[in-house]
Amino acid sequence: MMMARLVMMMIVVCAMGVQAWAAPLVEIAIDPRLKDQGPFSGRLVVSLLSADSALYRENSALDAPFFRQPQPMFGTDVQGLEAGTTVELTDEWTWFPELPSELNPGFYRVAAWLDRSRADSDWKREAGNLYSREFTLRIEPDGNVPTLVVVLSETVDEPEMPERDGVRVV
Repeated sequence: MMMARLVMMMIVVCAMGVQAWAAPLVEIAIDPRLKDQGPFSGRLVVSLLSADSALYRENSALDAPFFRQPQPMFGTDVQGLEAGTTVELTDEWTWFPELPSELNPGFYRVAAWLDRSRADSDWKREAGNLYSREFTLRIEPDGNVPTLVVVLSETVDEPEMPERDGVRVV
């Protein structure tokens, strides 16, 4: 009986120390207008930029990763998603520096992208990758978090190469 009480107390203490959100924090949706570009596979990344960070004023969540002042980032591999599909951010994703369920209360800028080819160190240089505009997320001090749906609605275009005499781009 004493052991059962001790285990129960440990569970309560642990639960008090971790702020886990009841609802999904973020869902990522692929814009239905992009159906002719699917199905979609690759590395799905969600980046947050805290309003408490000095980076907040001059940067976008799409500028991540921030090496000098790390901000929350989450990633997972996806296969064969159709336009209109929604993917829920969970603690099973790869994360840094904290789990989604352990984010501190406050305001965050949120953006997502789908790196379809992963052939370049910067997803912004790969034609066909999808990305969202920036959204705002507020995590209340009492733990109330409305689910934010981040829509991948933009596509990285093929870069334009300037024409020059005597130079042929292949």
